[in-house]
Amino acid sequence: MRKTPFIFCFLLLCISCQSNSDQHEEIVEIKDSGDEIPYNVLIGSDSFDFDTNSDTNIFIYPHLTIASIPKADKPGEIIRMIKDGKEHTFDIEAAYFNGKIGDYLLFDIGTSSVRTLEIYDSKNLSQVLKVVDYRDLTAQNPSITFKTRIQALRASQTPPPCPEELKEMKENVGYFQTKVFDFSTLTLKDSDLVTCEYVE
Repeated sequence: MRKTPFIFCFLLLCISCQSNSDQHEEIVEIKDSGDEIPYNVLIGSDSFDFDTNSDTNIFIYPHLTIASIPKADKPGEIIRMIKDGKEHTFDIEAAYFNGKIGDYLLFDIGTSSVRTLEIYDSKNLSQVLKVVDYRDLTAQNPSITFKTRIQALRASQTPPPCPEELKEMKENVGYFQTKVFDFSTLTLKDSDLVTCEYVE
């Protein structure tokens, strides 16, 4: 893209501005306690300074900077991470930056109501989680909680009651289980909470 050299220089400038915020008055500090969160960043994820340059969103964290650049001809974004003076580009189909928790980057993948959550380690760039069809994603460091569709209940599980408006439906009703991903142990655990919900 023609904007790449300018954006890269702009990001380096943003990083240098972290140590002297009065040199970059447009940066707005975003906190988890009620300030408006720009974009689709997960509430409860790590705080950041935020800036924009044309169509690029820039998220400035203490130890790394993320630039998300909309793709011109298809859904999703080019997501660039600058850390320790090095740049890495995530070019994942239909991916959107969803925030950061500790050393881990969250990406929201998809173009429909069926979503995929992918989480990457910013240190070694490895994928640590990929979950399809999540709902009600919430963050409370060091974990995230979300619902994901399950195809069948275990024999030991009691079917949850369905809302009245869903009782007459068959094809568009499914079971969703609440799961918890713990960043401190990188483990995904099932909770006992299962709900009956509408499925598009």
